[in-house]
This record gives sequence, C-alpha cells and structure tokens, in this order.
Amino acid sequence: MKFIAGRTGVTLRIRTCGVFSGIYRDVYLFSPPTVSIRDFSVFTHLDSFYRDADLEITARIRNYREPKINGHKVEAYLFDANNKPVGTSPLVQQSTPLLHWSDNAPDGHETLFKLSSKIENPKKWSAETPYLYKVVLVLKDQSGKTVDVTTSKIGFRKVEIKDNQLFVNGKRIYIKGVNRHEHDPDHGNYVSHEQMVEDVKLMKRFNLNTVRTSHYPNHPKWYELCDEYGLYVIDEANLESCGHRYTFAFAMPEWQYAVLDRMVNMVQRDKNHPSIIMWSLGNEAGMGPNYEVLGAYARVIDPTRLFTYFVKRDMMHPVSDFAFPMYPSVQELITYGEREHSKPMIVCEYAHSSGNAAGNLKEYQDVIEKYKNLSGACIWDWMDQGLRKTDNVSGKEYFTGAAKGLILSDRTVTPKLWEVKKVYQYASFSPVVLLEGKVEIHNKYAFTNLSDYELRWELAEDGVTIQKGSLNTSIAPGEKQIVQVPITQPVIKAGAEYTLKLGYYLKSSTKWADAGFEIAWEQFVLPYENKEAEALEYRSSPDLSIQENGNNLTIEGANLKLG
Repeated sequence: MKFIAGRTGVTLRIRTCGVFSGIYRDVYLFSPPTVSIRDFSVFTHLDSFYRDADLEITARIRNYREPKINGHKVEAYLFDANNKPVGTSPLVQQSTPLLHWSDNAPDGHETLFKLSSKIENPKKWSAETPYLYKVVLVLKDQSGKTVDVTTSKIGFRKVEIKDNQLFVNGKRIYIKGVNRHEHDPDHGNYVSHEQMVEDVKLMKRFNLNTVRTSHYPNHPKWYELCDEYGLYVIDEANLESCGHRYTFAFAMPEWQYAVLDRMVNMVQRDKNHPSIIMWSLGNEAGMGPNYEVLGAYARVIDPTRLFTYFVKRDMMHPVSDFAFPMYPSVQELITYGEREHSKPMIVCEYAHSSGNAAGNLKEYQDVIEKYKNLSGACIWDWMDQGLRKTDNVSGKEYFTGAAKGLILSDRTVTPKLWEVKKVYQYASFSPVVLLEGKVEIHNKYAFTNLSDYELRWELAEDGVTIQKGSLNTSIAPGEKQIVQVPITQPVIKAGAEYTLKLGYYLKSSTKWADAGFEIAWEQFVLPYENKEAEALEYRSSPDLSIQENGNNLTIEGANLKLG
C-alpha cells in the first residue's frame, strides 16, 4: 500500500486554537457489498402531547455495478436499551420486521427506501434522561438472503422554540454550556477515546449540559458519548474566517460551493445523533447570501433541529433561530430580556476563562433565569490548549500557550470549574425560618424529580459537625417546596459560628459518577443569639522597624523578618 499525501477539502478557517500537522482522526478502508446500504437518516417526531412518536427512516441503497438488479428490500428493527424488540404483535417477533418496504429496486446507481412506523410512548431522550434505542437495518436480495446490515443508536426527542423559549420534549430547558476544542498536551489535535470519556464525565459532574463544538465538527465518537451520557450538542460547521469575515466567503458566488461543502459534510455525517439539538453554520465568517443557502439546505435535509450562527455582537443573522452573541455584559442581557424580540437569545461565548476568571458567573445566570427570552450561554472555553514542556534548567514540567480553560491542559480541574458547578447546579435553597430548619428548595431540572437524590444536612459549630442526618424529598421538576430539616438548637458557645449545610447526593451510581456524589449544595449561617467571645488580653510586643528600598519592603523585629 502506498500513501499519497494530499487534500480533498478546502481551507476556510482561521481558528483560535492550535493548528497541528499529522493525521489526528481515524482513517480506515472498507469494502461494501455490490448492493449495499450507503446511507440512512432517522427522524423521530413526537405528537403534540410528547407521548407517542412517528419513526421515519430513509435508506439509500447503492448498486455499485452496471446491470440492473430488481427485488431487493429493506427491513428495519427497533430494540430498546435491553435489546428487546419494540412493537406490538406480530412485530415483536424478530423474524418480522418492524418496518418493511419492497419494490423493484435498486435500479441503476441509487434508490431511496422510505420507512415509517408509529411507536407507542417510547422513552424519551434528553440530557437528563439519555435513553437510547437501537435501529437495525437489513438489506435482503430477491431470494431473501441478507446482503448488508447496519445499526445506529437513536433517541426519541423533540426540539422547538415556543413563546421565545427553548423546549425539549415539551419542557423548557436552559443551555448551561461550554465551548470545547479537541486538544491534548502531548498529541495536539488528537484526543483519545479515554480522554473524550474523561471530558464527558467531568462535564456531567460539574453540571454542564451542553457543548458547542467550536469551531468544527468533532470526532464521531464524541457524539456517541454525548448520546450515551447525556449532553446537548451545538454542532458547528468547520467554517471560521474571522480575519476575512467581510471579504469573500459570505457573499461571493464563487465561494458558495466551498461554503456549502462544509455544511453538507457535517449534517450528513452527524444527522442521526439525538444529542445534537442545533446546527451552527460556522463562526465569525460574515453574513450574506451564501449563508442563506447553508440554512436553506440544512432545513430541507433536517427539519427537526434548530439553527444558530454568530456574526457579531449586536447583530442577528436571519438564518439563525436565536440571537447568538458573544461576550455581552450583564446589563446587555438585562436590556435584551426586558424588550420584545422575535428570537430568544443564547450567548455563544461568555465568561472567558483566562487565568483566574469566571468570577461573575452567578450574576449572568441570575439574569438568564429571570427573563423568558434568555435561554442560556456557553462558557469560553473547556480546557487550556497548552503543550507539555520540560524546563531545561530545573527539569520541571509546564504547559505553554492558550491558557483559557476551565481545566488545565492535562485536564486538572481548576477553581473556575467548581464555581461553574455551584452556579449551574439544578437545586437551589432559600431560607424560610432557619432557626426552625425551614428551607425552600427549588428543583431546576426539566425532567428529574429530586426524589432521585438523597438530601443530607449538617449543623456545624465553627466548622465541626455536631448534628447531621438525611431526608428523602419528592419535588417535581420546576417545582418549589418548603422542607423541614430536623435540627435542634445546640448549647450556644460564646463567639462560635453555627452553620447549616444542605446537599443533594446521588442515591445510586450513574455512568458518570458513583453513588454518594454531590450534585448541589448550600450553606447558611444560623442566626442564634450569641455572646461575643471575650477579647484576648493585649500584651506588649517588641518594636518593629520598616525599611523601604526601591520596590522592596522589609519588616523586622525580634525573631522576625519579612521582606
């Protein structure tokens, strides 16, 4: 075998990340049967009650030779997460296809098979409840012999905008997201399967529910993991020309096919993943007729998803279903929220995480949850994109470049991510009558009852636990409830501080965390009447001298020198 270096794509990107050489995605060869399943699309349409669904499958059957071949048929089977067939008798029998369409096909090069079936009350997919079914497509020839088989995991879900708000399966959701580049400190753009799993688990543990694939489609395995673990995806076309956004790609006809090529590749590759709830046309690449073509194409191919696109801070793209700005101030969000607009807003980038950043995240989230036409935001960005280096003198390891993430280049968690977890948590606690242990709890999940979690409480004196216990609560999604915590007033110690901590913990293990993992918490200072502690007796201390020498300040005393 001889490998010839070359490229069949077009270069339309100026990225805000490291660009490396080499092969960093999987490369493979395959040999299909002469007549085979070349491609297929799966769409799920929930009814107006979000209960039953229409399952639609379009299969493209390709004949790779010239003679006409008649009599092939396509069968499709649906299985649940336990590999049990889905459907009513006789469709329960594995020998009977759930979906069946037969004709004198294929003829020539390619023929479409369109299949559909009603599915009664399937389990729904969401980031909170990522239930997956399996579709099996079987191609048989005129004699009934199986000649090709392919499978795909699918999820039943519906994404829509209602009353200027984002809904999934009839429930309002907020985007609690992050932008993610594919990066490894040792291998550049190559990210292993194990590292992808680690990223997904960290995002789930720290209450993130959405990832924007900034600014290009990610490795195919990434979407499978988002389907499995439960993350919403804003899938972004590999189209970023921010340095030339107003010069060529957006408007010039000769660039139309190059631009469209990026969208076609992404949509056709990723269209069957339930985790993808939005397509992004690209990033900072201008606006004009070429992007109207992108949107028109994608809406015809996939009418089930929404569309986003960023142009500049104060502009809405006509193709986008959202206002999709980056880095607005808190006041700008308030202004948008207080006015009537034709589109809801999702902030595509905010809380730029260079250094010790993300400090005013709570102020943003409070505003987002206050106004109905604000649907969330995505932090910039997930991880530092530094490369691992070793200092020639000290021998110490360090990372260099593009330090702007919530985690370090080696995926070490930073305090910024802990702040994200707290602000994005799905249960909030408000004091009612603290001395009686009365607290109001708000369930911010869209699909999950807080009965799935154990509520633990601790009463502490100067940080030392003196009482503790646990409660079972049943608070429906979106609901609030006053909970009585059975604390008793301790013997008050003069000068001591008393705190009540409440937290929700996993009752059972999940794919992303073990039982007992903390998902939300709050701490209150209890306002007990308390005498001040007696002041310490002041004793004389030796004299101190202070010396300034340029930029140096030195303080000296007996047995003391600071400087």
